[in-house]
Amino acid sequence: MATPPQTNRSETPESARPSERATHLAGAALVLAAALCFSTKAILIKLAYLAAPGADAIAILAARMALALPFFVAAALWSARRGNGKAPVGGRDMVAVAALGLLGYYAASLLDTEGLKHLSASTERLILFVYPTLVVLIGAVFLGERIRPAVAGALAATYAGVALAVGYGPGARGDLSAAEMAIGSAEVFGAALAFSVFLVTGVPVLRRVGATRFSAWTMCAAALGAMTHFTVVHGAGTAGLNAKALALCLAMALIATVLPAFLMAEGMHRIGAGPAALIGTVGPVATIGMDHAVLGQAVTGPQAVGTALVLAGVVAVSVRRREGS
Repeated sequence: MATPPQTNRSETPESARPSERATHLAGAALVLAAALCFSTKAILIKLAYLAAPGADAIAILAARMALALPFFVAAALWSARRGNGKAPVGGRDMVAVAALGLLGYYAASLLDTEGLKHLSASTERLILFVYPTLVVLIGAVFLGERIRPAVAGALAATYAGVALAVGYGPGARGDLSAAEMAIGSAEVFGAALAFSVFLVTGVPVLRRVGATRFSAWTMCAAALGAMTHFTVVHGAGTAGLNAKALALCLAMALIATVLPAFLMAEGMHRIGAGPAALIGTVGPVATIGMDHAVLGQAVTGPQAVGTALVLAGVVAVSVRRREGS
């Protein structure tokens, strides 16, 4: 649904404002639903590992992507038919879209899924959530962008929070070795870094191609990459995925992949990226709650403080960066 046309408030204040409020509320509800859907991903992956102990990360990821692929193919075909005034995509942009999909969704998702072998869902979600701070750091190192004092303080708060959450959260109380914690943290941080590079380098391509085509085609490229990787490693078969694990992969595909992608796109169309980022902070909190309720992970005091620091730091970085202050 398109955003309602702008109306002169001085001429029709009573009719314009309710319409704008309804659009904003609908957009906020869509973004909230997307954040809650995506927050189930780590829980479902952990449950899949428990259901099929012999399955590896590429088997779980390939099943998730293969089950989501038909929806993104349909979105790509629908976007091509609709057109939206965009010119046909050239060969150079097709290569760029494929490369971005392999980086931002296939490689990042594989690292994230690997990391969840070693980390709790709540710890994984907090580390992954730092990607906006990595976008700022990439801009500073490679694009010469200045980090202002307020943003530097927010970065410091974010990483202090991560240190608290990892150091005192689930897995740090003796049930995981220091090596496992280090490996898992490095893998999930690598996932966040890959997604950050995807965001920084993908914006010019997205503007040329269009948001719907970009999203659908990058996901298709990621799915094909995961399926090819699975075939090379495992050949034919299910690679240890039993019926319960496959059902969980289907839930990942629908609830944690397809639904949030489309809900977030529609929500951001109505309220913009800034408000969407703020609403998205509910995601890590929801994951921590589900980690406690579903997987029985206790929430420690330092972990709660670390979580608050991460959320506050990421929000501050996102807001300050958009304000340019």
